Amino acid sequence: MTQSTWPPLEKSAQWMSMLITLLATILTALCVYLRQNPRPPMLVSLYFTAPIVIALGICALGYVAYSRSLLPDHVINGFAILGLCGGLLRLFPVSEF
Repeated sequence: MTQSTWPPLEKSAQWMSMLITLLATILTALCVYLRQNPRPPMLVSLYFTAPIVIALGICALGYVAYSRSLLPDHVINGFAILGLCGGLLRLFPVSEF
């Protein structure tokens, strides 16, 4: 390979990955409220965890829109972990917890 980067792509990749991570985390939390769930969510997810994740995601998107700056990498990684954990917990039946 050429061992060089293309600066416009590098600049837009950071923004795109941040926005996709935030939106995917919000959508994962919103999936709790779908009517046809093969496994119903736990009550704590329905009334506590999912609304907090959705609110924090919207606040993060609002901060990004207002300040026009990137969020720190550790904040984006935290949202990514939240999204993964929310999806993974849905794989196990509620009776196993």
